[in-house]
Amino acid sequence: MVFPKFPLTVPPTDPAKVFEMFRGNFATEILTIAVHELKIFEQIGINIINSEELRKRLGLARRPWVVITTILKAFGFLEELEGNLSLPELAKNHLLEKSPFSVSSYIGLAAQSPAVQSMLEKIKSNKAAESDHGDKGAAFIFHEGIESA
Repeated sequence: MVFPKFPLTVPPTDPAKVFEMFRGNFATEILTIAVHELKIFEQIGINIINSEELRKRLGLARRPWVVITTILKAFGFLEELEGNLSLPELAKNHLLEKSPFSVSSYIGLAAQSPAVQSMLEKIKSNKAAESDHGDKGAAFIFHEGIESA
């Protein structure tokens, strides 16, 4: 196979599966943090709660909150309607500690891993991954004039 010298505008195949596998550990770390460290599911429970209110209660900046909630919604663990969060049946059955089908203790086994603790520090400090110059935003996304972490 011969590859062009410069990348094509659109690749001939979709690299999404590569990125899903590569970034999969981040989803695991976020779920562990949400269940064990922040107890997001316990705080919502069977209720509906305003997303901004919960974010403030947890003391998180907007950027990491959007990251966390986006991942949890993408996996079907959280629902949001008009700024209010609730738990779908999947989360109620398996992520609430008092549910007879809860797996939250099992997820908690990873809570002290270095990767989870490192991610938790990034979430609490609102710093992009590998950022050593105070940048609070670029991470893996290109922004003109900002070096990607």
